[in-house]
Amino acid sequence: QQFKEYTVDSRIAVLQNLTAFTEYDPLPPEDDVEVKSQGNLRLFCSLWKHCTSDMLDCIVTWEYMWRFIRILYENYISHDDQKETGKRMVKMVVDWARPMLSQFSFKMRRDEDSCDTQLRCLAVRMLLWTESPDVVAEITRQADLPLSELESPIRAVVTAFAARQLGRAEELKVKYWEEVEMDPPVGVEFGTIRQHILYGLCAARDESKKDTPDEFKVLREVMTAIFNYSKPNLISRSFVPLDQLWAFRGASEHVTNMKPAVECFANLPPPPP
Repeated sequence: QQFKEYTVDSRIAVLQNLTAFTEYDPLPPEDDVEVKSQGNLRLFCSLWKHCTSDMLDCIVTWEYMWRFIRILYENYISHDDQKETGKRMVKMVVDWARPMLSQFSFKMRRDEDSCDTQLRCLAVRMLLWTESPDVVAEITRQADLPLSELESPIRAVVTAFAARQLGRAEELKVKYWEEVEMDPPVGVEFGTIRQHILYGLCAARDESKKDTPDEFKVLREVMTAIFNYSKPNLISRSFVPLDQLWAFRGASEHVTNMKPAVECFANLPPPPP
């Protein structure tokens, strides 16, 4: 109950401390409530369940926990011989996301507040990660619609799914250049179409070229173009700082894309003073 009453900054401070552990102890049986140390997997999962049952509606807190649990899952699952801990993590995600999506549905309500909109999108992202059939089917359907017909908040999720799961990254690149404007609109709450395409392109991964330099070819192309400070041209000048943020958000949506994105950024020359 106290955690829910904290400020957002205080919640994040708690999470930063709680998730700064170095040992991935197995989760205890469901009826084992004993916690022997601070900052471990058991406590994190306990807090997740508490926030789920307490119906915490803070998007910043859930976004932090969601990004952490994906990284944890990807790094832990290879050491989880019986896959039980991985299954528990997936169940935790579904236990929060499924009721949330059932409450909000896929469509925005009239006069819906920003928090509910963002929680809906997060629930969709989570259920795509768990490969929930109904959500996969709905986002696949939306991926066949013109981008302009998609609701703005969910559009980035759809482009990322289309680029990564449906293999449409090259098609999206063409659509991106059709959207480029030298004076892009500002003050758009949930981003522009071109920013949503950037998000999707940076989430792309070519599974057929796994473990080769071309696995993240599209991501590297986009990152190089966006952060081309050494030889600015008409293309690089078409990007604004918010575009860069959307690109990084797309790259960090999947754990596998994080490393090549950071490497690409680190190898590019810094911006001029």
